[in-house]
Amino acid sequence: MDLKDKVVVITGSSKGLGRALAIAFHKAGGRVIVSSSDQDRTESVAREIGATPFTADVTKMQDISNLANFALQKFGAIDIWINNAGITFPAQGLKIEAMDLEATHRVMEVNFFGTLYGSYKALEVMKERRKGVIVNIISIRALSGDVRMGVYTASKWAARGLTEALQHEARADNIKVVAV
Repeated sequence: MDLKDKVVVITGSSKGLGRALAIAFHKAGGRVIVSSSDQDRTESVAREIGATPFTADVTKMQDISNLANFALQKFGAIDIWINNAGITFPAQGLKIEAMDLEATHRVMEVNFFGTLYGSYKALEVMKERRKGVIVNIISIRALSGDVRMGVYTASKWAARGLTEALQHEARADNIKVVAV
């Protein structure tokens, strides 16, 4: 795929894999929008690589709608949407009965609902043009359980199930949905 002038939105792109993806897409000629909930870090990465920043919390559908609308207003399209934002459970290795349920909920909000909201909005936008690619970063934990990472694993299995369902749903509209 020629990435020159493709509009690429990447959630969770202020550090780690998301930042590396933003750099790679930008170097390949893409028009990259870096996004995370950390405004300072998002703006810093954008300045560093020559991308466009947008602060958004993936657990808030309104933020994701605002991100998509910003991309459309700025560039007129979204060609690739990468749902990369994710967090791990703060205290791995705990038995289920010892886990902090609020932290458990937060992992599901970011890892599953963040992927759902991003996919939902990207699909809505891409259907209008009948093309696009949605990439969901699901992790190796979406393929096999790990007793030390039960909550994280569950969140990524849910994102994998969503991705597989979307692959079938989006095919009729010429939209590719990929899990990595």
